[in-house]
Amino acid sequence: MKSWISPNGDWCNLCRQPFGSWFEHVSGRFKDHRAMEIIYNAYVEQGYRKWTPADIYAAVSLNKYFRFGKNHGVITPPQANGDRTAELNDIFFPLYTTFSSIEHDMKRQLNHILKFMHSKGHLRAFLTTDINHLKSIEIVGSRVLYYQLAIPLVRCFPTADSGQLSTFHHIAVDPYNLESAYDILCMKDIFDEICSKDHRSKGYAVRLLFGDLYHMSIGTVQKSEGIRQLAEFSLMALTAEVIMGKMMEYCLRVDRVWRDMNCPIDTENSIVSDEGIFHKRFRLAFDKKEGEMRFV
Repeated sequence: MKSWISPNGDWCNLCRQPFGSWFEHVSGRFKDHRAMEIIYNAYVEQGYRKWTPADIYAAVSLNKYFRFGKNHGVITPPQANGDRTAELNDIFFPLYTTFSSIEHDMKRQLNHILKFMHSKGHLRAFLTTDINHLKSIEIVGSRVLYYQLAIPLVRCFPTADSGQLSTFHHIAVDPYNLESAYDILCMKDIFDEICSKDHRSKGYAVRLLFGDLYHMSIGTVQKSEGIRQLAEFSLMALTAEVIMGKMMEYCLRVDRVWRDMNCPIDTENSIVSDEGIFHKRFRLAFDKKEGEMRFV
């Protein structure tokens, strides 16, 4: 475990901020230190020195359920040598595919699927005004959100302790992060008009969406097999986006710390260039004329 305390004892070299009490700094309200530490440790532990959230996830999966192609950048599922292997394909490979290396493509797919399901009336939470029904779906969505995030986080950070995982878990389900996922996935095109009528928050809308998708994916609501499969995929993809949002933020901050310590740098895969800008495949442009974000 690396010590981040400066020689003077009042500065954290990881968070780049002063502190009065180390205990309060590490376990404080915003928990930034532990979240950054879990990402830093993932950098140190992965031999391929990949820097993006998807690459870190892939490096962990290499030792578990997947194998890399020759260029160490292409993930393929294990070959089905028996019933057990085929079962692992069904369970684990679809989850990884939602952590797409071409991130904006996955966002577009999820956005189009949600638009389709909403236009066909499959997302019940956004078509009803029954308060009790909405509360029921939100409660289910909140529980499903915690559950859905737990498994990928354990796979992403297999050597992290329970405190670090719990910290990152709580940060990922924070309402502000859910609102960010709402904006980045351009859900405004789908849900804003409906949410604004009842003054619902963006985070509230995401929790309702988790609840709705979960009900459809397990068959609680009778839908065709095609819609059920779309709901299952959307549930996994939405989970991945919620995790990726926070991983991206902390990867960006930890990358700069790593550079300042003169550690080895993989410039091809770094999410921060020498000029300090986002890697092009993670960059979002703000269209001032239209006043909304678009993928580039």
